[in-house]
Amino acid sequence: MIMTKTYDPSCYALAERFLADEPALNTEAARITLAAHIQESIEGEIQFMRRHLDQPALDDGSYTGDSRLGRRKHEVANG
Repeated sequence: MIMTKTYDPSCYALAERFLADEPALNTEAARITLAAHIQESIEGEIQFMRRHLDQPALDDGSYTGDSRLGRRKHEVANG
């Protein structure tokens, strides 16, 4: 069974930009593969954020569910 991965056109455009400096790698197959991986990473991060954003912050700015989210919120808040 072959699984087809879909991606947003903006993910393909981003893949094009990254591969533009890599002539040996800059093929249609590589752009499609990279675009699908970019899409998958973004969707995974959005799911992670949806699960953890409703958690209250601790006094140090961290979150009980995952330390990555606490660091991110702290970095964003402190620029």
